[in-house]
Amino acid sequence: SPGAYPKPAEEAPFDPAAKPVGVRVFPADVLAKPGEPVKFEVKFLDANGREVKAPADAKVEWSLPLPPKTPTGAQPPALNGTLEGSGTAATVALAKMPRQQGYVGVKVGDLTARARVRVAAQVPYTEDFE
Repeated sequence: SPGAYPKPAEEAPFDPAAKPVGVRVFPADVLAKPGEPVKFEVKFLDANGREVKAPADAKVEWSLPLPPKTPTGAQPPALNGTLEGSGTAATVALAKMPRQQGYVGVKVGDLTARARVRVAAQVPYTEDFE
């Protein structure tokens, strides 16, 4: 006969006005073309990971942070582009570089999140190493 499992704990009822305890950037991973504008949004999460409304007094700060250092200690450059952010939405106009990678970061009070942006070379392309 099958084993008896204990009943799981009841899930807390959803409160759309709950205080956010986390944030995330949407989309979280982007593959873009050189020079392409990319739009981002910040989403606020409750303790159970469900989306809640943004607080009225939320001060959202967008940035293009430096990536972490490599194991050898080299510092990769930040994403090359211009960032225009207003409130919970932002747009990054990527530079027309053939390829690059970096992050778009958001900070709301003591909550932080980031999204990864990759720019792949478009075919056909030439490499001159200059």
